[in-house]
Amino acid sequence: MIDIPVKGQLASWAVARSLETISIGIKKIKPNTQQLFARILTDSIISLTFGNEIVFTNQNLLRSAQNGFSLPKIIPLFRNPMMSIHGIKTLLEIRKLYDGDLDRENVRILFSAGLEATSCYLNHHPHAKELMNNEVGTIDFYLKETYFLGRVSKSKNTQWTCRAVNPHEDSSVILNFKDLQSVLRGTRGQIDPLADPALGNIQVSGRVPLLDKFGFVARIASREVPTPSNYTHAK
Repeated sequence: MIDIPVKGQLASWAVARSLETISIGIKKIKPNTQQLFARILTDSIISLTFGNEIVFTNQNLLRSAQNGFSLPKIIPLFRNPMMSIHGIKTLLEIRKLYDGDLDRENVRILFSAGLEATSCYLNHHPHAKELMNNEVGTIDFYLKETYFLGRVSKSKNTQWTCRAVNPHEDSSVILNFKDLQSVLRGTRGQIDPLADPALGNIQVSGRVPLLDKFGFVARIASREVPTPSNYTHAK
């Protein structure tokens, strides 16, 4: 089953998918972390766990993303108290990630979350779908040319998807960030397509028009999808 957000639910769905992506990244570092599992239950309710123990309304999920943490609906927590506790611990780990100093791996996790949010918009936002309807290809992102940050790709008759592991395959376009601060700005859709290449903050090679379209959608997503405002300190 493919989850399709209704009108007005896209930003909340992008938050949920981003949280799942971050939980996967944290679990690779801390194996005991419970992975989140985003799923749309109704037009106004989204679950973050497989058994639907951690459940948010659309608006409360947006508030959670903005503030770093917000309590989910209470009654579903009692379906499986242990799973609920582990799920809430994961949400608190995600909050700690945003609050702490960000090293290279943590920045990569947050960047992957940003790619996932943008992919939600590529697949479901009406203007983005129209803009990208006939596009296929892959976009790879690197830090200092060698540290792989993520990939967004689409082949014919499929949706845009993200990968956090380098497939070591040819890409349509590559964007290389100069430093961690530039990557962090990328997660917020703050890259200037004219100024940043000229300043050497990013380098682009390949199908630049594809990346320009992606960047346009990423900026829409960054305006509509909230993130904690205090994560600014990269090591």
